[in-house]
Amino acid sequence: MVLSCTRYEDAYTNPGHPFACGITLDRINGYTIDELGREAFVTNNPLQMLRKALTLRRIAVYFDTDSEFWAPGAAWRDLAPHDWDEWFLPGVSAGRQERGGTARSRQYVLQPVDGQARYTRRGAGVQAKEDEPVLELDFQLNDVAVCLTRPQYQSYHLLLAEVSSFSARLPYAGYRPRLRPAAGEPARLWWRYAVKAVQQQLAARKLTWSQTVRFARMRKEYVPAYAEHLRQLAAGQGPQRIERLPAPVVEMDRQLPEQTILMFRRLAHAKVQREKRRAAKEAAAAGKSGGGGWMDWLRGGGSGQGSRAASPRTSQAGAEEAPELTPEEYGRLVELVEQQEQGMRLGPETPYTLLTRIGARVSSASALLLAADGSRVLRGGLEDIHLTLDRFPETLRLQLGVGGMGLECPEGTLIRTGGQLHRLVSETDLTAEMAGPAGAAAAAAQRALAVQFVQKPQDGSADALLDVVLTPSYVIYSAAAVDRVVQFFRTPQELDFSSLSAQATTQLERARRLAAQYAAAALQSRPKLKLHLELDAPKVAIPAADAKGRTTLALDFGRFIIESDPDTPAKLPAEEAALYECVRLEVSDVAAYVADGAFDWQDQPGLAEGDAKGGQPGQLIPLLNRTGMSIALQARRWRRNLLVAARFADPKYPVLRLQPSIPVLHFYLSPGRMGRLLRVVRAALPPSEEQQAGGTGGGTPTSAALQTTAGAAGQELWRQHAEYEGAVKVLTWGGIGYASASWCPRYGVLYQGKLYLYESSAPGAKLAASEAVWAAERRVVRVPPEQIGGAEHVVALCPGKWLFSGTFCTFPRCLDAP
Repeated sequence: MVLSCTRYEDAYTNPGHPFACGITLDRINGYTIDELGREAFVTNNPLQMLRKALTLRRIAVYFDTDSEFWAPGAAWRDLAPHDWDEWFLPGVSAGRQERGGTARSRQYVLQPVDGQARYTRRGAGVQAKEDEPVLELDFQLNDVAVCLTRPQYQSYHLLLAEVSSFSARLPYAGYRPRLRPAAGEPARLWWRYAVKAVQQQLAARKLTWSQTVRFARMRKEYVPAYAEHLRQLAAGQGPQRIERLPAPVVEMDRQLPEQTILMFRRLAHAKVQREKRRAAKEAAAAGKSGGGGWMDWLRGGGSGQGSRAASPRTSQAGAEEAPELTPEEYGRLVELVEQQEQGMRLGPETPYTLLTRIGARVSSASALLLAADGSRVLRGGLEDIHLTLDRFPETLRLQLGVGGMGLECPEGTLIRTGGQLHRLVSETDLTAEMAGPAGAAAAAAQRALAVQFVQKPQDGSADALLDVVLTPSYVIYSAAAVDRVVQFFRTPQELDFSSLSAQATTQLERARRLAAQYAAAALQSRPKLKLHLELDAPKVAIPAADAKGRTTLALDFGRFIIESDPDTPAKLPAEEAALYECVRLEVSDVAAYVADGAFDWQDQPGLAEGDAKGGQPGQLIPLLNRTGMSIALQARRWRRNLLVAARFADPKYPVLRLQPSIPVLHFYLSPGRMGRLLRVVRAALPPSEEQQAGGTGGGTPTSAALQTTAGAAGQELWRQHAEYEGAVKVLTWGGIGYASASWCPRYGVLYQGKLYLYESSAPGAKLAASEAVWAAERRVVRVPPEQIGGAEHVVALCPGKWLFSGTFCTFPRCLDAP
């Protein structure tokens, strides 16, 4: 395939900002290669060693905003081929006006990508080592760069909303009039369209028992009739157009809902497919019983009953039509078939014989967000990504590795793990972004992530092995960068994605159910898992700059090692050892500091070995000495009644058993440390609405802010016309397991049978999150003091069947009652 281009133009989705998007491809071709990777002809013995290659050149996706539409001056179908080339070919290949012609203002979302794939198959006579796979497939992409601008995101967001709206209208498209709404006859047609759509929605929601019985009876007639219609179409005996259905099917379609019709037709398609598979199996069985394969057929045998039942006239006609083979041609044909059968056979297999290897490698992957003015918002990247899948006779091994990953913003590096990212050459053209070899060398020197999963390892030590190694991540928090990203994805208006959201939710729910079924089937045999996870937690630096200077909060979340514990099951009773999976979690090197001035974790290589002392400016001031913990975890293995066991836990055999051990926790508290912490918290947290209205200084709000607050308060009718209001206390539960109860101060407003609870009595106070509004259908019950710890003037708001239940009830207490 050479020089392919697809383009879509839209001037209506985003009024005033027309856009065009498309996909371009320079070429994709496959060919045979030799051992050096050069293009070659097929060898003499292709079944002994087969090598194929696939080359991908410059596949790209562009999204041009505020673009000019192509106007060739004539109908597209009337243009000559060279005129089409003048419009579509610029920008497709590197050598043909890459940035000229119609591609002069091209805005790439996916920069042009090159890739290669190589397929190798080794026959029995070539494979000499166990580490050489019989089948090998290797994919490689050079550089993958994605760039998204703010105008592109807005146009794409609106286009997605249009697609969602179209998906919602699609079931009723047959009722939709073909003219614009207007007075008179068009209005009547549009009202009829609305009524029919609503009727179809109501019919789909309501299903009575009599309808269910009637539909079940109709299914027995519908599915065979539609299946017969499909057989006639496949055989060419019936009507060639699928719309010309049999009369009984058309009559039943008028009585059935749309979803029921689709379900019945799927059942008919499945029935026809089962019949085809059954016929194919019977034909294969008949062929096996009558012959011995290619070699037997070539030697004149294996004719089978079908051949013996053939008439002499047919055999004579076939013999006259088929050309005769010379002895040399016949011998060559027999030799090729023997080579094929021998090449497909493998030598003696061992558990370590590598059958298939599939590898994928991406040199670098980068994503860039640009604001409307072209300034950089955020850049993320992954370096040296590789994925390998090895299949042995009984073992499956999956390996994933990432050389480096990180996030960058105009203020500097946000997150970095492993090697450094390549430097940006241009903000708008990312084709040369990954050109430097320094990043690849750094990524190869220190892997950011390494994952290995082995199913049924050869040594038989476990049913599955999981090994994960994550190197330290260095994080520098920037509130301005986070706010800039939030503003980038914020849309000026709320759009309706209900249809697409419902479809995505359905697909996710289906995938979740399938994953749960596969997990249940895998865990039903109680597999033995062996874990080894070495995770270096992030090292976070949160800087703060104010009038007092610059200070930084440095948090080291330490290192986590999670691995299977093979020694503990031997110490448990036999019943518990068979019931529990034992895992040990080791946490080390957790620490916290504050520093005056600039601070970077990568400039402090010795912090992992010891503590920092001293409180002079420019040095680390410890908040928490380096510490760790050890946790012995025992989790119950899966069984059929696990959900019942989790809900009604057996105190003797709980679902989860923990035994934590913390040697020492040494905190440092002082007025200076607390002042620095408060400065960091104020700088890290986003400003509140009052601060945004009153200014960034966080001082007294201005008169405009007070007017805004008063206007917001004036919209709350229950505050203006309250029947009763005053300070109350609400009984809340918290702590571990919600076991501790406390009285939380609130401000209550009673209006038209509803109780509104605010956090305070201030005019701009917010409604309490957990118990904001209680409706009038709740019962109000006075609680005796002896039932609630001696507290007086307490009532309970609860449903009728859940009296005095802390889960479903709220207990407000009036403070100014007589």
